[in-house]
Amino acid sequence: MELNAKNQNYRIGISFTGKHRLFVRSIMNEILKVGFVKNEVFFDEYHEEVVNGPNADTRFRRIYSEKCDYIIVFLSDDYNTKFWTGGVEWKAIREIINKKQDKICLLNADNIDINTVDGLSSYTDIAKNINTMLPSNVAKFIKKWYDYKQTSMS
Repeated sequence: MELNAKNQNYRIGISFTGKHRLFVRSIMNEILKVGFVKNEVFFDEYHEEVVNGPNADTRFRRIYSEKCDYIIVFLSDDYNTKFWTGGVEWKAIREIINKKQDKICLLNADNIDINTVDGLSSYTDIAKNINTMLPSNVAKFIKKWYDYKQTSMS
């Protein structure tokens, strides 16, 4: 089945810096074992044809803000400083947070101080620390979080 980027929706979208690509890729392999399928997960490697070309930043923002039911954010010490995560993806994610939409899962991949991420505060926000977890356990946590959101939204 061919994907139509304009009509494609995703159960979850994944935001991470390149520093954690191998770790996130291993989690994505495990995600497929706990009930998600590639077409339902926006992971850039699964949908290179969608993001390739000029104005990819606009497509990324639209995907995160309009096409993903939920977004999994892998926070890292360089998340704010990278163009794609800090300059493109986080803008869309911040809009969702500012609209009080409860669809963001924060995962702390580097044991960072959450207060260093623009718009987050340790007084109001919690990011699950995953830097010592196995990829299979991170995938199980994401699935458990997703299932909880599904039942709490109904």
